Amino acid sequence: MDKDLKGLRRKINSFTLLGLLLASEATFSHPADILRQIEGTPAPNGINVGMWSCHLYNISEGLYRNDLLSITYGGFFAGTLLNCFQDRCYAVGCQRYWLDIPLSQCVMSHFGYRLGLLYGYDERLSAIAGKCAILPCLQFIYSINYKKVGVELMLTGVTLSGGFFIRF
Repeated sequence: MDKDLKGLRRKINSFTLLGLLLASEATFSHPADILRQIEGTPAPNGINVGMWSCHLYNISEGLYRNDLLSITYGGFFAGTLLNCFQDRCYAVGCQRYWLDIPLSQCVMSHFGYRLGLLYGYDERLSAIAGKCAILPCLQFIYSINYKKVGVELMLTGVTLSGGFFIRF
């Protein structure tokens, strides 16, 4: 099992690196260009509702309903959700897009990230979570929307999630 988990982590890291390479469409003539590309552009204002997650290391557990409710405003987000242990969690941070891909006049696709702080996990998640109440969190996101309504896929560590959003 431990060997399988390491292999899965390698695949996720490879996917992440590939995504970063694909997202780096700019030519980097100066180091500041690299930092601007990594930072991305602020995500549009909106509300995220509903989220379902599965752990990639144990897909047979099925989906968890996370009851997510969050708001994104000015490129920053704040929200609450139920984790897989059904404990209430809170998250805050920034949400940025590296790549905006228009698929048609009314359909848009985005690839980016959320970087922030997460409160509400304990030692069941990890030894560090048992000692530190607030954890750093990096989440890679891919979204697609029709006008102001859309769906989002999120990858956080070894957890894949999906949910809905409304832009305003």
